[in-house]
Amino acid sequence: MAKEHPKIKVLIADQQPLFRQGVRSTLNQIADIDICVEVGSSNEVISAINTL
Repeated sequence: MAKEHPKIKVLIADQQPLFRQGVRSTLNQIADIDICVEVGSSNEVISAINTL
């Protein structure tokens, strides 16, 4: 029986919503990746990391 690996947690951060959407769309195709947070600024990154 194969051992299940935990998913890779990803935080997407970029000022451009269209770029974030493209990254999210690409990563959503990979079963082992879990997009936890998507943010648009450095302040949002810090807040998001503190809540994870």
